[in-house]
Amino acid sequence: MLHDLCAGFSGAEIFNMLYTINNMKNDICKNGNIHLIGIQKEFRTRVEEAIRKGLDGASVLLKYNDVVDIAVFDSEEWDIHSKLNLSAHARVYYIDIKICFYKNGLDLDYLFNVDLPATIYHELSHVVRANTIGYAENLLQDIIDEGIACYVEEYSGLAPKQPYVRPIRDEEKYIEDASKHFQVKLSSDLHSKWFYGSGNLPEWIGYRIGYLMVKKYIEANKIGIDQLVRSKAEIIAKF
Repeated sequence: MLHDLCAGFSGAEIFNMLYTINNMKNDICKNGNIHLIGIQKEFRTRVEEAIRKGLDGASVLLKYNDVVDIAVFDSEEWDIHSKLNLSAHARVYYIDIKICFYKNGLDLDYLFNVDLPATIYHELSHVVRANTIGYAENLLQDIIDEGIACYVEEYSGLAPKQPYVRPIRDEEKYIEDASKHFQVKLSSDLHSKWFYGSGNLPEWIGYRIGYLMVKKYIEANKIGIDQLVRSKAEIIAKF
């Protein structure tokens, strides 16, 4: 699969053109599936290379050949979790990523060589599941979806430093607690509670639980990663 950069302009350039070109028509970008929005010129080439690296590797690993649009936005530091270098989100046919390139302490080499391509592995697994299994409808499916994405990210070989899969104190207790709510209908509040921490729940616990369940399942079954991302949550939970 070819991944091409959408020929475009920085956010400031687009803004200026809107005020200097009369009768400008709105049009759809048709030149590629990688869209860099507001990204400074000094970073554009490295962002493009990192995305290609992630998409090329993840597409092969997951055996997924459909075109996926990737939109990368320049963002503010407050819009990204303080323990992460970027934020990302996936839907059926696209992935959007926010990065603050001037975040205090940001290691640009790590961002481009590890974090950004590894994030593509994580998010592409969500895209594959959305197109095969469908979106999560309850807490169990949500936890397994994220666990698979975290496992795929780790399996990428890029050695990402994932804070959301690190061991958590008394995690076995939280696994038992989560099982009591597995069939609860998914909502934004429920997701936030189990993945970002709320009340007596520690931060990232949903990611950690999902990762442990997925790791246990794949070690017991010795299946390929492409099969894993297409496995139903209910089957994985049995292990």
